Amino acid sequence: MFQLSSVVTTSALHSNTRATEMSVFADHDRLLRALARTLNQRISPSLADPSARFAAQAAMEMLIYLLHRRTGAGVGPDLPAAQSMAAEIRTLTKGSVDAGAATRLTQILHEDSRFYRDDDAAYRARLGEEAAVQSEVFDPPTDAELTAILRGFTDDRGVEAKMTGRAVGGYSKQTVFFDELKHGTVARQFVMRRDLPFAASDRTSVTLEYPVLKALYGRGFAVAQPFFVEADPTVLKTPFLVSARVPGRLYGNSLGLMEKVDFDPEALLGKLLAQLHSIDVDSLAVPELAAHQSGVAEQEARIDRWIDIYRRDIDVPSAALEIGLAWLRANAHLVADRQAIVHGDVGYHNLLIHEGKASALVDWELVHVGSPVEDVAYVSSYIGDLPALIEHYVANGGVRPSEGAMTYCRIFGDVRNSIYGVVSMRQFNRGDHEDVSVLPIVLSSYSRYIAKLDEELAAVIAANGFRWRE
Repeated sequence: MFQLSSVVTTSALHSNTRATEMSVFADHDRLLRALARTLNQRISPSLADPSARFAAQAAMEMLIYLLHRRTGAGVGPDLPAAQSMAAEIRTLTKGSVDAGAATRLTQILHEDSRFYRDDDAAYRARLGEEAAVQSEVFDPPTDAELTAILRGFTDDRGVEAKMTGRAVGGYSKQTVFFDELKHGTVARQFVMRRDLPFAASDRTSVTLEYPVLKALYGRGFAVAQPFFVEADPTVLKTPFLVSARVPGRLYGNSLGLMEKVDFDPEALLGKLLAQLHSIDVDSLAVPELAAHQSGVAEQEARIDRWIDIYRRDIDVPSAALEIGLAWLRANAHLVADRQAIVHGDVGYHNLLIHEGKASALVDWELVHVGSPVEDVAYVSSYIGDLPALIEHYVANGGVRPSEGAMTYCRIFGDVRNSIYGVVSMRQFNRGDHEDVSVLPIVLSSYSRYIAKLDEELAAVIAANGFRWRE
């Protein structure tokens, strides 16, 4: 569960009712059901070994049993009543059993056995109900659907499409990989980015990502070539875009590099960010990213929107988030100057690297116009040598960020990611999706960012007071 004890100390928090606790940390019934469906629909069918399939099926049935036992219809035997029943049986059978005692024993037998018969029937009915559910809330497209889409794009009735994989994770987009086949031979490889129907409202649709990617690709920036976008939700339930699959791989995750590399990480990221932030916003001719005022009032309004999101989706207030949001609003002047195209989630989880160079920066769902320091500060959380990163950034055309702006943007990134955790858990709890794969990420990242904010905010306030003056 979310570890809030380091930042919230009120006794009320630690004496929440069972219902409140589950609405905050996880709806345990929904979690059990989602785990069972994942085993039944996604894991068991792919297991070749019969014993492994048997074990997966047994695990699924036990999850449903726990779910059944937690509900009113599945409440277990009353222990005090069972103990009283056992005492009565022992008394009745201690000596010779007369006709009256035998009748009473038979009555007790029927009454107690009826519970187990009814309980098992209810459990079996629930198993049947779960077995009847055969699809996720949002399945990937089929090969037939991909083929129809590809034929429409190429105007070639002879091509076929075959899905080759899907990216793990993802909070607001579904990413799948597929090949274009001609006469059974792979002709081209594509990537489809598809809006999820339950994505957080602050994240952009692929309908905005596409013109941004098209403009950046035309300027020679490291993105995959975008081919087309489909905004009509009747084609595939939600809008999607298709781009080329470029060479390269991920060398880490959102926490940093996960292996030794043969390139200079600070030089690579410094140059990449400088190139992005040097592009004139208006020159891209993307109306949604048209240059706008970036004064204090605009930044305060932005934080107000995050305050609204937080208050709408949080169940148990967090001191780190309450104070963090208030601090961001009080210090909006620290980033109310320059504006640039901001990716918003630059990291080794979103950067394909090929032969020591960035081949594509992916996942542009948070793209917006804002302070370029946002990207630099976000990268600083996991880069090994921050001064070297900034020197490479400046040497390639970036503007050296101030200490105040870096601090502001680091805190903003931690607050934003913490709130994403709150939103994602609320989405799961209310039934928007049953993707259990994102839940461990949500839980661990929330704890990590809250702890980080606890330390950051305390240090900043101690050194500068609540309002940072530059």
